[in-house]
Amino acid sequence: EEEAADDGAVNIAKAADDVITIFKSHPEIDMINGSRLNKKSDTNGRKWYRNITSHGLTFMLKIFLKLKASDSICGFKFFRKEVIEKLITQTSHNNGWFYVIEILLRAEKQNYTIYEMPVRWTDDYNTTVHVFKLIRNYVSNIFRLRKLFKKEHLL
Repeated sequence: EEEAADDGAVNIAKAADDVITIFKSHPEIDMINGSRLNKKSDTNGRKWYRNITSHGLTFMLKIFLKLKASDSICGFKFFRKEVIEKLITQTSHNNGWFYVIEILLRAEKQNYTIYEMPVRWTDDYNTTVHVFKLIRNYVSNIFRLRKLFKKEHLL
């Protein structure tokens, strides 16, 4: 059984067949992480400053939290049921966007097998994202999680 997270910019219905096929044909895969930054991804309408925040976040996560994935915040994530149930019990239950980043990082640190899937992404022009507030949130959460992961011996 699979569970999904979706933020609307990726059409889950169109990708569902691929996801089901991947999980059925590769029982070793625990999680599928959609990536807008994968070279095979098709992103449309992405604003230049959103690209900067996405790449900047990924860079900081790689430096401070040892992220392996190419895209941490794309809302397209599928999990095997038993995997997500375990990961949810371990998270700090941040109710913002950083929650999915923490889940991904915990999955990586516990050596779950993660398949990075290129996505077709259409940016939402009606977004209410405030870039400077977003960057401040990212930085504070990176250091909060770094402190927590050090305490848990994950870094």
